[in-house]
Amino acid sequence: MKMLLAALKIVIPVIVSIVSFYPKISLYFLSIGCHIYIAC
Repeated sequence: MKMLLAALKIVIPVIVSIVSFYPKISLYFLSIGCHIYIAC
């Protein structure tokens, strides 16, 4: 049980950081996709 709690303490911040960072990544790829599409 202690192992599980320790794992959760590591996993939760990672998930939160990914979720908060993901919109920036998706917007970045979206802008690249738009630039490529317009260039073609």
